[in-house]
Amino acid sequence: GVVTRWRKGLPILLGVVVVAGLAMGEASPIYLLAAKVLPEFDKFRGLSRIWFIGLVGVALLAGLGADALYQRIRQVSVPGAVMAGLVCALLVSVTLVQLDQPYNHVADARVVTTPDQLERQTALMAGVGRIYGVQRNFQQLSAVQLNTPLANAWDPLLLESFVRYMQQAGGYTYSGYQLSIPPYEIYDPGYATSRDAQPDGALLGLVNVSVVVSRTPLTDTRLSPAGDVDGTYVYQNLADAGPAYLIAPDSDGSVPPPAQAFRLDGKVQIRRLTAERASFAFTAPAAGYFVVATPAYPGWTMQLDGHTVQPELLGGALPAISVGPGAHQVTYSYQPRSVQIGALLTTIGLLIVLGWLAARQRLLAAMRLPRFHTPGRERELVQV
Repeated sequence: GVVTRWRKGLPILLGVVVVAGLAMGEASPIYLLAAKVLPEFDKFRGLSRIWFIGLVGVALLAGLGADALYQRIRQVSVPGAVMAGLVCALLVSVTLVQLDQPYNHVADARVVTTPDQLERQTALMAGVGRIYGVQRNFQQLSAVQLNTPLANAWDPLLLESFVRYMQQAGGYTYSGYQLSIPPYEIYDPGYATSRDAQPDGALLGLVNVSVVVSRTPLTDTRLSPAGDVDGTYVYQNLADAGPAYLIAPDSDGSVPPPAQAFRLDGKVQIRRLTAERASFAFTAPAAGYFVVATPAYPGWTMQLDGHTVQPELLGGALPAISVGPGAHQVTYSYQPRSVQIGALLTTIGLLIVLGWLAARQRLLAAMRLPRFHTPGRERELVQV
């Protein structure tokens, strides 16, 4: 491909070399140069994945080379060109089958989709509260099957504010991009988040964590031991604040830091609690903040006594609104403007299509209608 189509092949080959250099990371001067010119490039995650771009270039070069060979063979003999094409197709097919063999193993999916005893027992204990696994002890798929919310999270649903909050609540520190909460390297037995992490029951309670599971013993007195299942310790969080709660304001009347959040005695009644809508009724004994234990995200709206309000943030992650003493009702629902705009545009588009179809039918009908200028003849046609 490079020799016979050098004007096209050389730039492609140069691109493949550059991509290969980037995929090698710090072992390559090309990557080091790119990291110097683009300071943020050193945060590029999954360096080897960029090699897929290089493979596009390799495929293009292979196509150029194959086309050059085909043209040469065609000049010699047409049957020879057909035979060469069949041989190439056979080689590609055999190669693809050979490469796909390791991925074609059939296994029983129930082994990985059936919740185990730990997951079933802790889901029963948690009720409407969340479960936090210090070593990611609860599978996400099992959480969906058991309809159990988790405080753990997986990319790409990681919110930076929630990542920072959970580092404090989970009792670990991590620098760089996280793939999960707790960090991905949790599977390494010697990793700090697995070996040394001691979660803070009070901070976990503010995000409605009612059950904590861990392979290592935990020391926070607010985490009450509830036994163990298959070598994993299960703790009931006595500091669980529930799906929503009231806290006292800071000395200056603002939202207090999470570590200094003092809960008020006002009882919060859950009226509705679904994935996209929650409503509560409560009576505040004094002025304070009403907090919903769901990480804030664009598109969520909060209404206090029927009026839309803009929440502040507790710990940079949880929505909190200022309330006065007395009875109140709060609704927290997911109503992103993007969906509303999309629905409006879709409706307009459908109306335009329907209008166009109606106008088209009228036009066709008008074109098919015979035109007569003699009134008598028109009456005869009407009678017929």
